Amino acid sequence: MGLSRPHMPTVLDDHVTDMILGIMIPGTFLTLLLLSGYAYAAWRPVSRSSLNRVSFRLLVYALIANIIYSVAFIKGVVFSGPDTRCGHVIFLVNFGQIFSAGMFFCIALNLQLVLVHHVHGQRMEKYYVFVALLLGGTLSTTGWAAGQFGWNAQSHTCWFRNPDPRALTRWVVGLQTCWVLFMALGEVAAFTAIFGCIYSYELKARRCREEFEQRSTFQDCQIWPKSPFTKHRNMILRVGLYPLMSCLMNFTTCILDLYQIKSAEGSGYLTEIAWRLNILGPPRLSLSSLYMLTGDRLDLLMYSVRPLFYGMLAATDPAFMRAVRLLRRPGQTESTTPCTGPAVSLEFAPQYASEGTDHDFGVQTAERKTSQPDVEAGGSGAGAGDVDSHVHLPTHTAKRTPPTPGGLELHRRRGSETFDVASHI
Repeated sequence: MGLSRPHMPTVLDDHVTDMILGIMIPGTFLTLLLLSGYAYAAWRPVSRSSLNRVSFRLLVYALIANIIYSVAFIKGVVFSGPDTRCGHVIFLVNFGQIFSAGMFFCIALNLQLVLVHHVHGQRMEKYYVFVALLLGGTLSTTGWAAGQFGWNAQSHTCWFRNPDPRALTRWVVGLQTCWVLFMALGEVAAFTAIFGCIYSYELKARRCREEFEQRSTFQDCQIWPKSPFTKHRNMILRVGLYPLMSCLMNFTTCILDLYQIKSAEGSGYLTEIAWRLNILGPPRLSLSSLYMLTGDRLDLLMYSVRPLFYGMLAATDPAFMRAVRLLRRPGQTESTTPCTGPAVSLEFAPQYASEGTDHDFGVQTAERKTSQPDVEAGGSGAGAGDVDSHVHLPTHTAKRTPPTPGGLELHRRRGSETFDVASHI
């Protein structure tokens, strides 16, 4: 029998709400504190340019949505009886969750579009926000207008209130689960594409260096002194943490959701293992009509830790950390600030540099090097800091440039316009 027996109320049942509030409130406070710090850093001229990144602004939008989600969630938890405000509370909870997930998805998508497909990130920013607002507003308004949000009499909580378990499941999946899961999969796909592109470049660059060393007589030529995995580790980390967090949150809740649906449909009552997974898993508020909970409010722990986890992740954002360093040392300029990570202002250039041509390749000819001794990468968005990437070629015999396979560049040229890729990611 063991875990398959019906769940019997325990002392822990009476403190589930206290546990949820104890996790949710610190996460909400941390997010508010971070947004205040972001606002102060953006207000100060010395650090303002460090935050002028598309991905950082998307992060701010996501944190604001998390604040809306957290406040509404806390309000829904403390309700002890039917209330006309339940529908409005769940509307805000669902909207905040969908919009926040959409912003984190757009961060990963924007990095892929800019670095791999050469899309103008700043021009795409308004479309990211518009689509996320449209999706969150449409889904939440549909559920609210259809009367699906409100007080659930079985679980004594504010959530979906459809009395039919099958119809309830369809509404939850259609208004929430499938969209969150889709965006989590999109984040993983974007990260995989970027990682694969950098890994492919590493292989080509290694082969390029070997071929150039065999054919060239230059002894002081260096092509990419550091591996892209080392130089751009902060960018990879920044891109990877959001998909990792989404996988932890969303995939886990979806699996537990499906398990508890099948478990409740088969047994007709809440088993001990289902109750334990309920505490750690998806919100049973949305499937509460399947269970006999004797008035206990078993809210979603995984959903409760979202503000705290995302707040901790945002607190270590490299763009914000770089702004903090500039605030602590206001005498330093952006270009002289010690770098803590690699630049992600990169570009995939044509494969080979022609003789006598003048292109912005990662490896430069001596004539260009004379007039431009150092090329410094701009700081990344919610990504990495600055790093100097310069290549020294002799000034007396430079007649050909070594090939740069799909070279990761500092700037990109679109017609006659050259702009810093860092501000677009």
